[in-house]
Amino acid sequence: MAGFDQALKYLKDHRDEVVTVRLPHWKKNVGIMLRKAQDDYPTRSAGQPTHDYLTAASRHGFIPWIPTQIELLSDDWQLCDATGEVTD
Repeated sequence: MAGFDQALKYLKDHRDEVVTVRLPHWKKNVGIMLRKAQDDYPTRSAGQPTHDYLTAASRHGFIPWIPTQIELLSDDWQLCDATGEVTD
């Protein structure tokens, strides 16, 4: 279990891997990922982010995500590997 600050650091430290963080009361297929912005300007299409951003990943795909106050202050974030298994 980790605070949001540790969860965000985990995502940043594993930026080139497919890892997620999640809260234990969320459904198993839901997690937060750090998505990398496409930095190659000539091939980037209009509307694509120019900076890294957080997304909620689920069976429905990815949506941009902004944490709530409750999520920011939670100390029970789970750090998950590429298979979705909790690592800590």
